[in-house]
Formats: sequence, C-alpha cells, structure tokens
Amino acid sequence: MGSIVDRVWADLHERVGDDLRVVTRCETRKFETRMREDVRERYSEEEDRAIVDDAIVRQLGLFDTERRFEAGPLEANVNVFEQAWVIAWPDHLPGKSGVIVSIQRDGDVATIRDVEDCLRYLDEEVGPILDE
Repeated sequence: MGSIVDRVWADLHERVGDDLRVVTRCETRKFETRMREDVRERYSEEEDRAIVDDAIVRQLGLFDTERRFEAGPLEANVNVFEQAWVIAWPDHLPGKSGVIVSIQRDGDVATIRDVEDCLRYLDEEVGPILDE
C-alpha cells in the first residue's frame, strides 16, 4: 500500500488537487515528506529537517496550551500564511510525532472548508492507522 505519506498524499490530492503542497510524517528521529514539484524546488533536505524540528518543538508546547484553554482537546496547530495553510497534526500530545500538511491558500480549489475536512480526515482515517 505504500507509506502513510503516500496514502495521505493520494487521499488529500483527490480532494484538493494541485492545491496540495506538502505532506510530511514526522516521528522522534525521522521523517518522510512528499512535496508538489514546484514546492520541492524551494527546499533543501536541511530545510526540511529544520521545519520538522520546529513543528516538533511547537507541538511539545501545545500540551500546556490544551490544558489552559477550556475548549476541549487540541486537535492541531494551523498556521495561516499568505500563500498556504500549514496544518501540524500531532499523533498524541505531548509526543514528538505527527503529520504536517500544507495546502495552497490562494489556489484554484482549496478553501478553509478543505482545511476542516483535512483535520477530520487526519482524525478519523489516519489516526486509527497510526494507533495500530
């Protein structure tokens, strides 16, 4: 069936097409990433590692955030940039693993609703696979 990154890429690409920019699966010491070709040209392997490290550091701080806000369990961290939504979805807080998805914000297909659908997909379809 391929890796979890390949599966998530295929499933999300089916929903948002070429507005899908990046899918990364990160774990404590390793990561796998797949990028749209034009996005891949912008980043070196060292920059990929720095992005993953940054996401993990931020994720470790989310556990306290979840406890401070009385709004239910924290599901993900969504960053909004001029050109993209970047979703950092942790497997478990305060763990060091999860999935990072980037969707083109100014693209042809994707909308904020697709970000919500992506979160639902990660929770309902990817989460159970990672728990196995």
